[in-house]
Formats: sequence, structure tokens, C-alpha cells
Amino acid sequence: MADLAVAATGEAAHTMLEFLPLREEELMLALSVSHPLIPFFEQHGADLSQLSGESFILNQHNSFVRTLERNILSGLSFAPDIRCEISDINASGNMVANGKGIAFLPRSAGGQLHGCRLFSLKPQVTFQIAIAYPKSNALTRPVRDLILLLLKQAENRQTA
Repeated sequence: MADLAVAATGEAAHTMLEFLPLREEELMLALSVSHPLIPFFEQHGADLSQLSGESFILNQHNSFVRTLERNILSGLSFAPDIRCEISDINASGNMVANGKGIAFLPRSAGGQLHGCRLFSLKPQVTFQIAIAYPKSNALTRPVRDLILLLLKQAENRQTA
């Protein structure tokens, strides 16, 4: 078992893991900048019912974000066409930018993705990026130092 991980989570408490939140993240709908629904979404917000017939690029099966995506898609009146599952945010963004489908991507990825337009979902879908480590482990000094560095970085990012 790893000494610690930085992970996306919706849990504040866990029986085996301790979580230290770093920041809140928003999951957003990503469309190619040339997608014909952009003007409609700019005026009315992201209406997922308009996406029937679109190809979806989803996160890897059994991932936390895929669970969020499954919850979002379960409310649709149509079965989504899943083009592929991919675990790399940049690859998903590149596929969206090249018109290969639409995806759900974190807001923080927006500055790195060129050719994509992000829209907030209604209701907003948020989750935590957190440090996770086993409750049963005594933290070594290097792990404690790493945790302090990560917390400091998160604090600096919030005040910037």
C-alpha cells in the first residue's frame, strides 16, 4: 500500500483512509470550440438533453470521476453513445478539440486545453482533490514533509 496519494474524492470520511482536502474541483462539460451547440449553451446553459446523438469520451471504468459521469448520464432520456474510455485529461481534451466527441473535464484543466469550451453543469458537480493516506500507518518524516508542501501549495494557489 502506498504511503499517500493525491486523489479525487467525494468522501470526507473513510474507514481506512485519512483525507486532507487540498481544493474543491468542478466537473464541467467540454465541447469543441466549433461545436454548433455553443451559442445555445452560452445563452441557456449546458442542457444535456440537447446532446442526444453525440459521442461521449468518458473516464476509465471504475474511476471516481466515472462514477460522477454515470450519475450525470443516468438522468438523461437517451442512452449516450460512448466513443471511448480514457484516463488522461489532456488526451480527452485533444479528442474533444478535434471534434471526436464531448467529455466531462475538471475546471482546472481549462487553461491547459486548447480548442475546448467548458460549461458548468446544472446542478453543479463538485468533488474534492485530497491527500489520502492509511489511518493505520505512522507517517514518516519525509511523508509528513510532503504533506506540508502539498498543503502549502494548495494554500498558495487559493490566495493567488
